[in-house]
Amino acid sequence: MEDQPYMGVAEIATCFNVTRHTILNWRVRGEFPAPTAVLRMGPVWATDSIVKFKAVKDRPREKVDRVLRADSSANPGRRPGQRG
Repeated sequence: MEDQPYMGVAEIATCFNVTRHTILNWRVRGEFPAPTAVLRMGPVWATDSIVKFKAVKDRPREKVDRVLRADSSANPGRRPGQRG
């Protein structure tokens, strides 16, 4: 996983062993980091941000929220799941 600099929804779903729909639901609910970029083919994330998020996904809710807030502050003005 870490040999690719970016990941799309399909790669992330495989990484978490869930469906692509689950990843999209997490985004809609604001439970997933904002994408690094949104291309014509869809959103992409820097692999290191997904690795960091995966490391805390199963931790208590407040720690996941802290990671999401930190990621959002790196992309001011964008809400999780917001396009372009």
